[in-house]
Amino acid sequence: MALPYTDRTPSSITVAEVGNSTFVMTWALWNKLRESAEDGTDDRLTKLVYAGIYDTQSISNASDEVNVVTLENKDPDSGAVLSTTTHACMPTSLKYFDFACESTGISRSSNDNIIYRYGGVLLMYAECLNETNQSGDRGNAMAYVNLIRERANAEPVTASSQEDIRLAIENENLLELNFEGHRWFNLVRTDRITPVMVEHFAHRTPGLSAIHQADENGMTVTDANATTATAQAHWKWENSSADVLFAIPYDQIQLTNWEQNEIYQ
Repeated sequence: MALPYTDRTPSSITVAEVGNSTFVMTWALWNKLRESAEDGTDDRLTKLVYAGIYDTQSISNASDEVNVVTLENKDPDSGAVLSTTTHACMPTSLKYFDFACESTGISRSSNDNIIYRYGGVLLMYAECLNETNQSGDRGNAMAYVNLIRERANAEPVTASSQEDIRLAIENENLLELNFEGHRWFNLVRTDRITPVMVEHFAHRTPGLSAIHQADENGMTVTDANATTATAQAHWKWENSSADVLFAIPYDQIQLTNWEQNEIYQ
């Protein structure tokens, strides 16, 4: 399926028939990327996000968090514009899009899945420096965070306290390593999964249609104009007193008769 540009002309960006190709991201990630590029640019937004997919089945409104495309409904005889409708553009990651196939009109992506790479190593090193109150050859932990941002042509960020640096590293992990399979493990490991997920389920994305808002986090709204919403989904660990741990693999439970960690029961 070819993805259309906002003027309705088809692009060569297609949904993969084999392997990975394009991933529709959450509006939360989209807005974090846009926030990162506010003071200039960020290649992770400008080169690796395609914001031309749009949905014609529901009406959304433009807002600080939602970009829309306006479509004209014309009289078939006179060509006069009878009405216009606005539809949410759904930002899509092109991290795995196989540009070598672009000229063929299809995207049978043969790109490898990313396991670990240098950017992730720098962020692990930054975290180690921060947690042990040490500095590396380039300085404190933020020097290594900004080394990644420099490569992405993004403005440097600042943080001074240990907790602020932790959050800066967490944010950079999201921006740099999105769709690489690390987010869940990083948030569980740092005991940040619950506050992040509680915020996710509680957030009404202004201007988003009822259909897209439900897809985003299960929240019920009447329409794109709604400023109030009803949260239908809640983070299951929000009120749990159990330790936040990784799950014991099922094959190990079968072999040992161990009990699964309480929080996953």
